[in-house]
Amino acid sequence: MSGQPVRVAFVSHHSHLRMGGQRSMALLIEHLDRRVIAPLAICPEPGELTDHLTGLGCPVVHVPLQPIKPRTLGKVLHASRRIHALIAERQIDILAPDAERDALTCAIAKIGTAARLLWFVRLTARNRLDPLLERLADGRIGVSEATRERFSRSPRLLSRYRTIHDGADLSLFRPADDRAAVRTALGVPPDRFVALFVGQVTEPKGVFDIVEALTRLPAPRPLLIFIGTPRPPQVAGEIAARARAAGIQEDVRILPQQDDVHRWMQAADVLVSASHENTEGLSRVLFEAMACGTVPVATDIQGNREALTAETGVLVPERSPALLAGAMHQLETDPRRLAALSAAGVQRARTMFDIGLHARRVAEFCVELARPPERRRLSGMGKVMRLFGGWAARGALLCGALHAASSPRPLRAQDTIPGGYGSLKRDDIAVGLTTDQVELQVLPLDEQVIRLLAPDTYRSLSALIAGRRAAIDSIAQRGGTNRPTLVQVTFYGLVAGARFSPEIINITSRGQLFRPLGVVPLSSRWSSYQLAAREQATAIFVFDEGISVREDLTVTYGPLSSDAWSRSARLLDQERARVRARIGPPAAPSN
Repeated sequence: MSGQPVRVAFVSHHSHLRMGGQRSMALLIEHLDRRVIAPLAICPEPGELTDHLTGLGCPVVHVPLQPIKPRTLGKVLHASRRIHALIAERQIDILAPDAERDALTCAIAKIGTAARLLWFVRLTARNRLDPLLERLADGRIGVSEATRERFSRSPRLLSRYRTIHDGADLSLFRPADDRAAVRTALGVPPDRFVALFVGQVTEPKGVFDIVEALTRLPAPRPLLIFIGTPRPPQVAGEIAARARAAGIQEDVRILPQQDDVHRWMQAADVLVSASHENTEGLSRVLFEAMACGTVPVATDIQGNREALTAETGVLVPERSPALLAGAMHQLETDPRRLAALSAAGVQRARTMFDIGLHARRVAEFCVELARPPERRRLSGMGKVMRLFGGWAARGALLCGALHAASSPRPLRAQDTIPGGYGSLKRDDIAVGLTTDQVELQVLPLDEQVIRLLAPDTYRSLSALIAGRRAAIDSIAQRGGTNRPTLVQVTFYGLVAGARFSPEIINITSRGQLFRPLGVVPLSSRWSSYQLAAREQATAIFVFDEGISVREDLTVTYGPLSSDAWSRSARLLDQERARVRARIGPPAAPSN
């Protein structure tokens, strides 16, 4: 390989540039020394990402990449065959994906080749594929020390891991030469304190916490500008509605993604990031803002603690609008401290978060990985690959991955009790949350749950699910699952004109965040998102497979969260034991 650049294929299952992972990948490719690394990109289809990378002189190949689910097995294997062929056609030395699903597809594709797998780890949230992928990957690059905590402490596996912080293009992200002129060009008032949010406009990014914080500030308030893509689109409407209800609609702007986001950072006084735990690895907007002289005010979560110090920004507890408001107000009223934090942040960004430094460190690791490996004793996984080889090994590996990423474990013998013997009431186990406008009740509709409810309740819920089966299956099919998790959610109005926001309900199970794939309304008032006092609206939420109702889980509604299911799970276990005692042990299987 002497004298030849290392050929690295960067892999993304997105075709746009709207998210931090794709922006980081594109920026890295732009700043790699082509004498050392010859980049190639693999993405699903033509689009913004392809156009951008092609303009940088980086070849792009389109391979549709699929989530790892039973119904997509054929497509996953087809994608891995296509990438396997590309390894030979393009003489690829390293496959470099940045998502778990793509890392597995690439691991399957490289079987029988000399290509290495380099996995870019961008999030702190654990994934069920982690134990498998950390063994399959020849190397891992984490964006922060916090991402390392996802994995085992095995010295052998840790030796393949590197923490390499992402970087910003400091030729763009730098303090403005004429800040007043930048503000004028962007239509930003020259003498107003400006708080900026940049990123996906989603509830897990804390956007409602930020709006709530603004309502707690005295007039004249800062101008709050959101830049990014609302997900789902209704989030933008909810932000606007909350701003109107608080009388601060003139203080809030929502803008789509901007190509010149660095100029907006140059124009702002503070960059506000209220992300919840496990939604980031290390948010790139923090060091981009610092590079522009904008002071970050961020939540005290993993990753953020590595980006900021007490001399360069302010950290506040997550889901704490009052403390977020206090931090912004303190900086607005103390220009001397704001200036000191700004100057220190610029220096820290130049020292730690330069894209040139990031690209050099990644290239060094790629060169190290591409060296011919020393002869060594095969691991257990290696022995399996050598024993079976070829596509048999690929199938075995994919089946193992499906087992690791499967939905909740199958019903065990003690779970298979018949319906009609339970005695629990719905209110005994439903998770409740209350705001100043609504009360909501969340009830999983898994058979392991509803079979333990009173007979009439069980029959009623079973009929409810059966009657909406077509709509449920349609949502599940679009979401790529054939075993969805169903949850009944009911909102109760506490005041006249009570507003509710179904899109901000999430469930965390086994360390994984689940957002609804879709909703099947059961009440005519559901679509209005508004209730009279004592009125209620009910729907079935369809989630992806993987939520375990036999273990602790957390239900969140905007800034509110509840771990009350731990108590419900204990009640269900007790009821299951009582029912089993009444009906006796399960019959032995017949021969």
